Parts: sequence; structure tokens; C-alpha cells
Amino acid sequence: MKDELYFTVSLGWTANASGKRQKAVFESLFKEAGVARYDFADANYDAKKQSVQIEEFIAKKPDALFITPSDPAGIATAVKQANIFGIPVFSSDGLIPGAEAVSTVMFDNYASGCFTMRHLGDLLLKKYPSGDIGIGMITLPMNEGWDAREHGARFILSQKKYERIKVKYEWPWDPTGTVTTATTVESWLGADTRKELKAIWCAWDGAVFDGLAVTAAYRPDIIYTGSDGGEDAYNKMLQYPDQFVMTVGESVFAMPSQLTNYALAWLKKKRVPRLVMVPGYAITAGMVLDVHSIKNKTETVCGGIRTAWQLMLDYDLPDYTDALNTVLSANGLEPAWVPEI
Repeated sequence: MKDELYFTVSLGWTANASGKRQKAVFESLFKEAGVARYDFADANYDAKKQSVQIEEFIAKKPDALFITPSDPAGIATAVKQANIFGIPVFSSDGLIPGAEAVSTVMFDNYASGCFTMRHLGDLLLKKYPSGDIGIGMITLPMNEGWDAREHGARFILSQKKYERIKVKYEWPWDPTGTVTTATTVESWLGADTRKELKAIWCAWDGAVFDGLAVTAAYRPDIIYTGSDGGEDAYNKMLQYPDQFVMTVGESVFAMPSQLTNYALAWLKKKRVPRLVMVPGYAITAGMVLDVHSIKNKTETVCGGIRTAWQLMLDYDLPDYTDALNTVLSANGLEPAWVPEI
């Protein structure tokens, strides 16, 4: 392995907690490994922009190119160019079709969609024991990875148990911003004169936030599930525990940390896995309320003292969920933080 390595990281986004965390973990582990030369680029969810950034990185001939795809299919051509020039690619949070990556570490978005829709469906069947139940779906087909969440959700709806749940409204996110989540939900409410809309399944938490801004005051019966997790989501759950009922938290730390280790090992000509799936957490409003009720209680983890709230925010760090479950149990609460997805 070269004495002085140069790494480049093409991030599909850094606007939310997941993107910020991935960048911070890459940067921390590079420094820990003694990699002083590295560059980042943020595409802000724009596959065309990310493709250009990847091409610019290729010209710099890095020893490893790390990529968090804004859209796996949308950047595939650019990544194939990295393959042609012999630059090893390591993909985080997305499988890039038709391109070669030495290692890909990602989350099972399909399983996430299954889990949130199953939870939503069970709540609705219990709340409305007879008749059809109308729901809306806000999806993300523009990203091949996140699109799998919708496919998982629809698989659950195809099962006989959930046949009373009917998708009355659906909207794929508009990346141009011409139509927004809020205006979409407003239009649904305008059309829903009989108040048949009982829930909205969202492919990401941001859609939940925007939807709640429209429905919370006038239609508190409408419940939501989302995906991504993080402090913003937890605070919304505290504010609307009966409406924002579940989000999904990925093991964000695991993706860049595993990939960094794999890249360093591969450069030493060691064997590394081609594909790894990291676990995720189904996080209910009840779980967040429990932690908030003991938010200042402390537990020792990794040689430091953390509050219950801090442990929840960093649930994906090694040993943190064990510590969180310990402090929950010690206070008579359910140790529910288990990677079920």
C-alpha cells in the first residue's frame, strides 16, 4: 500500500442527519487511519451534478472513490468511467447498477417499506374494525434505492390480511419543487370530502413533517409513518405521538465505517466482501416517549457517560443501544431498541 493515500468521497446529500453523519464518519476514520489527503463533494440529491463531481474526482486519480448515490441508476455511467480508469469504488447506501464496486454496504430499503406498512396496517385494522380504509402514499421513485421502500410497502398491501386498506391517493416526489408535499396533501384533503383518508405512508421523514404541517390541526385522525430517523424525527414524534407513529433508523455509522475499513484492507490486498447489508431499527413514537421520560438519566458507554437522550441520538454507534436498553430497563421501561430490520 502507498505511504500517502488520497481518497475522494462523492456524497449524494448532506442536508439531513444521515448525510451529515456519513460525512463525519468518513472524515473521522480517514484521520484515524492517517489519511491526510481527501476531498468531499455534495450533490444535494442531484444525480447529474453528482455524475460531474465523480468525473472530476476520476481526473484526480484517487486511491479509492467512496460514493453515496443520490440515485444509483442516475450515476451509473459516471461510475463505469471510474471502473475504466481502474479507480476502486466503494459504495455506501446504494447498489449502483451495471458498475463495479469493490464493496457495497447498504440498508435493506425493501424490508424497511415492509416494516412500516405492516405497522401502519395493523394500527389501522385495529382502529377501524370494519369497512375499507383509505390511505395515501408519498414515494421516491427518482432514487432506485429508496424506491424499494415503496415496493416493500405495496407487497404488504397485497396480502389478504390488509385487503381492506385501499390506496386512494399517491404522489411521487417532484425533485423540481414545482409541486410540494404540502400542496399535495392539501389537494388530497380538498378532495377527501368524506374524510376517508386515514393515514399517509411516506418514503422519508421529510414528507411526514410537511404533511403534519397541513393535517395536524384539522385532521388529527390521519396518521403517518416515515423513514430515516434522527433528532428532527424524534422531536416531531414527541410533538405528534398519535400521528407520527413510526420511523426507521438505519445503521448509518456502519456504512462509512465498514467501507473505510474495507478500502484500507483491499489496498493491502486483503479479501473484502462485495455486498454487506446493515441492520435497521423500527422506531415508534412510544419508544421515543419512553426515552424522553428519562432523557437525563445516564449510563456509561465506551468509557464515557451519556444521557438516555444522547444514547438514542447515537443509537447506531457500537454498544450504544445496549447502554440505552440498560438505562430503560433500570427505569422500568421496555428495552425495545433492537435491530429488527
